[in-house]
Amino acid sequence: TMASPRGSWLYLAEGIRNAVKIPVMVAKRISEDMVEDVLAKGQADFVCIGRPHIADPEYATKLLEGREKEILPCIWCCQGCFDVLWMLTPATCLTNPAAGLPDEEPVDRIGKAPARKKVVVVGGGPAGLEASLICAKRGHEVILYEEAERIGGAYRLAAASPAKREVERIFEYFERALATAGVRLLLRTKATPELVLGQRPDAVVVAAGADPATVKKVPGSEGPNVVSAEDVMSGRVVPGKRVVIWTCSHSCSFTCGVKVSPIEEDATDSRSRYSYACRAGYAATDVAEYLASRERTVSIVVERADVVPGMGLTSRGYLMRRFYTKNIRVCSDVKIREIRSDGVLLEKGGIEFLLDADTVIASVGGRSRTGLLEALEGKVESLFAVGDGLQVRNAMKAMEDGYRAAMRI
Repeated sequence: TMASPRGSWLYLAEGIRNAVKIPVMVAKRISEDMVEDVLAKGQADFVCIGRPHIADPEYATKLLEGREKEILPCIWCCQGCFDVLWMLTPATCLTNPAAGLPDEEPVDRIGKAPARKKVVVVGGGPAGLEASLICAKRGHEVILYEEAERIGGAYRLAAASPAKREVERIFEYFERALATAGVRLLLRTKATPELVLGQRPDAVVVAAGADPATVKKVPGSEGPNVVSAEDVMSGRVVPGKRVVIWTCSHSCSFTCGVKVSPIEEDATDSRSRYSYACRAGYAATDVAEYLASRERTVSIVVERADVVPGMGLTSRGYLMRRFYTKNIRVCSDVKIREIRSDGVLLEKGGIEFLLDADTVIASVGGRSRTGLLEALEGKVESLFAVGDGLQVRNAMKAMEDGYRAAMRI
């Protein structure tokens, strides 16, 4: 996964190459800017590139032609490839939603639309960025509004975690690709109905995102010591030394709520073709590793049998090993009775106990922002809701939404 170091098998290849007289090939987490260096140093005779070709089928051509900056990057997230392979599901890709489709075309070869249209996209998270880029590649005039100072939305915050730094690669790519494609990006601009309609668009894509959910039925859930994962990852809140992260609540309704069923030849006993944990689950694990790297004592409490049960086998296996080495404790299958100023009152097996905490981070789902969408209904020719603004899920599904909407315009 992206949490492992780049080129982590190079020392093995180099050692073998020094001992044998046949060509040696090396793989695993080698980025495009490392390839020539590996060969120049004699660490291997060939560099094997696998997953990055799923992200960009023209990877090799661009690399050979010196167009590394144009490569649609793999971020080694495993969500569309390794995670789903265990579930006997065809591979796809977070950064390339077209991967695996019968009519897949590389992003730089997407055909032009029958007619050029003016498209307004609201929201610069994964869904809005993908919609903007694909629309521009199809020949449309695209205006993208983003309220924040930079693109990326909530997903870009994940890059603050030492295990998720590679997430930054996809947004660095979008910053280059949008400009090259001619997308007019307006940052620090809140899109109002009047502003959008004033552009007289032929189509509007609303990627408004979501707000963190609260579970009001739990006493103390709106207390001053309760914050969101986004508050912490963005730096708006600096938590105390002892942190409890509350996630995978029964209030969440995405993958964790999907009923599993037996799959023939299911070698891993996954019992599901879903490997898409929701944004709340991913955010909980990201902020846990982020805080553990900053010498916080971190505990995760979940109401379900497992932490982030919707996460795929590959990602989950490495995650739990990292949790163990970083002393991130997980308390599963508990009931959250009350959040107090000094911690969280839990119940498990009929026994109540207090888990000490200075700060409680609630990552228990999200609520789609639908205000702009509702205000625009019936006022534009084509209106699309994508990403968390349509349904709270995760970055991979958001990118897929953006791609599909753009291909319909």
